[in-house]
Amino acid sequence: MKASKFILVFLFLLLAAAPQGFAQDRRSAQDTVERGGWQVAYGAELRGREAEAGEVAPGVLLHNRDAARDWARYLVDEAVRQAEGRYGASALYSFGRSERRDAGRMLLETVSSFLRSRSGGESRMERGPVTFKAGVMVYVDPSRGRERFVPYAGIRMRRDFDRRPDHRPDYRRDGYERRPEIEFDRRPPRPDYGRGY
Repeated sequence: MKASKFILVFLFLLLAAAPQGFAQDRRSAQDTVERGGWQVAYGAELRGREAEAGEVAPGVLLHNRDAARDWARYLVDEAVRQAEGRYGASALYSFGRSERRDAGRMLLETVSSFLRSRSGGESRMERGPVTFKAGVMVYVDPSRGRERFVPYAGIRMRRDFDRRPDHRPDYRRDGYERRPEIEFDRRPPRPDYGRGY
């Protein structure tokens, strides 16, 4: 009687811990990707067979160029939206339409190579103060013991780009007058249109 109760309690605890272990394992993989101040947009979670077939989202295959471009554009735009929420829209002035197009191409090439080899990794691209990264996050689903693949796109701002005095037009005859540093962790204030200027 005692052994059967022990087995039932053990099985109940094992079943209760499985979803929590899944969340912690995925969360630790996400923490690794986001470490260092990255704003990351994640794609769909893929199984091994889907990754081998080149499927990056439900019904979107890498072989279908138009659908894959739209998917990449969506993921890049989502990463840009998250970065704008953190740094402000004016901080991403150097990451325009052509840079987003290049980021989408890099995302497709990176995801296709890593999914084909069923491995994880990333590649990076710098454009001025903006660094873009694209990759595939891999983690193991502990409840089934199978690998899961998640494509992602991330953006990070380099904070030292506004500290170089050689590109700033704020020199005076009596010496250098330093302007206040730009604070990227909050949005810039909106102009007060009610004041008449």
